[in-house]
Amino acid sequence: MDPASAKKFMSVGGNDSVLATRSRVRAVAAATIEPMGSKVGATARREHLVKVVVELNQSDAKNADRTEVAAMASRALVAYAPKAGEVDRRTTQDVTSTRRSKTGVMSSVVIAVEASVVWTGRPTAASVDALSATLLREGYRVVVRERRECRQAACATEAIVEWNQLEEVPLGWCNNQICGLHCFKSCGNCKSVYLCTALNAAGKAPSVYCAVCEAVLIEWGASKVWTAELVTRGGDAVAARHRLGRAGD
Repeated sequence: MDPASAKKFMSVGGNDSVLATRSRVRAVAAATIEPMGSKVGATARREHLVKVVVELNQSDAKNADRTEVAAMASRALVAYAPKAGEVDRRTTQDVTSTRRSKTGVMSSVVIAVEASVVWTGRPTAASVDALSATLLREGYRVVVRERRECRQAACATEAIVEWNQLEEVPLGWCNNQICGLHCFKSCGNCKSVYLCTALNAAGKAPSVYCAVCEAVLIEWGASKVWTAELVTRGGDAVAARHRLGRAGD
């Protein structure tokens, strides 16, 4: 490098705070928003866990620097700070990983700092923007995602998706609300639409019939028990019922 260029480069990075910020430019701060508790009967006021995991680089690994990073991560949650007289629900903790040394000795190493808070209701877009802005000012690469649950009450399937992209369809899902363990099926007779869910079964499983026109919706199978929930009554439902009535005369 040319001496003049080197001098200019050092003069730009001479400030300690600038150097500290530059040293962690490639570190990642990942925020995740997760709904909590039962989803049955859940409302917009359902509690959510807002969690920020900040990677530590080599310079941050010291105890004093970890304390500084933890304080910064907590500041990123300032939009969720308590009101006067309320308990501060924000917490911070180290994130550790087990590593093996060259001599084969296993040890626990701190690799990140986690700050989290339980918030009443789904966080607003403005509060998440403020969280991101704080981390970006500190020089981190910021990733914000949320945990989405399958809408079906008895289904435990979840997916991690980009924050606030409500129309995004997770990989392998039927749509943005229903996971791939379920499927939509249209009755070939009356065109009614059903949400079908399968469970593993041993032995012969019963057929499933259309609740509108009683046509066979799903033939029996040897490995799956299907249930069908009516979503949309088909436009041909009346004509189908008339046909069934005439057939029984």
